[in-house]
Amino acid sequence: MEKVRGKKSTSYSIFTLLVILLFVVIIPTDWFLEEDDVSESIRIAHHTKEETTVGENNEQSAVYFSECKIFGIKKLIHDYYEAYLSQDTEELFKYIDTMGDMSEEEWDFARLNIEQYMDIRCYYMEGYIEDSYLVVTYGYAKYYDINTTVPVIGTFFVRKNSSGNYYVCNSVVSNESSAYNEVMFDGRQVQELREMAQYELDTACEVDEVLRQFVEANKEYFVYLTE
Repeated sequence: MEKVRGKKSTSYSIFTLLVILLFVVIIPTDWFLEEDDVSESIRIAHHTKEETTVGENNEQSAVYFSECKIFGIKKLIHDYYEAYLSQDTEELFKYIDTMGDMSEEEWDFARLNIEQYMDIRCYYMEGYIEDSYLVVTYGYAKYYDINTTVPVIGTFFVRKNSSGNYYVCNSVVSNESSAYNEVMFDGRQVQELREMAQYELDTACEVDEVLRQFVEANKEYFVYLTE
């Protein structure tokens, strides 16, 4: 009798194993992996850059500003800011091709009131056309007779000439390039810099009464946020 019970037990074990194997084969593996797949997709989406543009063939690719690593561009921006405060127009034209849309009133205000620019950081991305770059700067300005520094934001369209030198391009370019520049300069990253500048300025005005009065009297030159 014991042998008979042993055979039944063995047969039962084999049958159970076959049922388990059949269940594994028939049931889709996605049932077991579904939760992990969803988590992975969320992680990927979370780390994907939000700034995108549609290029040729309607292909989307991430486009965003990053810290500028090109020495020639950083030197250009530094020299430009130095020349911008000088009274020598010829010096400024070493770094720009034309005045373009530059406001002469704003330029005169800066030369009259700003003692120096400092801690200028550059962020850039490639432009729409070859050998061109979009550059955003964030730094500070020291005004005469005011102790607290004020945030400064600049946007530049930089190109390289036939000699390999970089310059600020203020002249009219193609409609496509102009539209691209406008979209990128109005994008999320630049807007966040503008919001940070506004916050820094508001905070500084709360603790520096002289600065607050100066900013209040010259509001048009301290506009960071755009509609």
